Amino acid sequence: MKLIKSMTGYKATDKDMCCRGFQFKLGEWYEHQGELKLCESGFHFCEQPSGVWNFYQKGRVFECEAEDVLDTPREAGAAGKRVCRRIRLTREIALDGENNAVRKLLCFFGFHEYFMCRVQPENLPRKYAWMLEVKNDFSFTTYQLRICKHCGVLTEEKV
Repeated sequence: MKLIKSMTGYKATDKDMCCRGFQFKLGEWYEHQGELKLCESGFHFCEQPSGVWNFYQKGRVFECEAEDVLDTPREAGAAGKRVCRRIRLTREIALDGENNAVRKLLCFFGFHEYFMCRVQPENLPRKYAWMLEVKNDFSFTTYQLRICKHCGVLTEEKV
């Protein structure tokens, strides 16, 4: 079994900093006793921040330091899942804020965080007036808009 001495990665947890029943605390080292086996035993993390969303759709994301990482063949794609003997969550990566690179990446891959609003066509904000023109349909009485609070992407439906 070949091990990588150390590397930095990203770990997702639920809102309470638990992953598969294991409770984490920021800044503390944890050590797995026993065999390391990807997807079965050891502490798991991803090489890229976008990878965690393959495993957790909601929750918190942390940058982590990992030691004694099992050297497995890399799989194609963003997930880049790894397993290690020792892990420490070093800082939480906030998923809000307009200049947050992780949040922008999540929006790019379609993981938007919408808020809802209803508007009459005459009150539709000017920057969304294209919806009426493109559809050539002025019969809508009310629009229900779903707008991503991070990137501004918009979906709508007739109410």
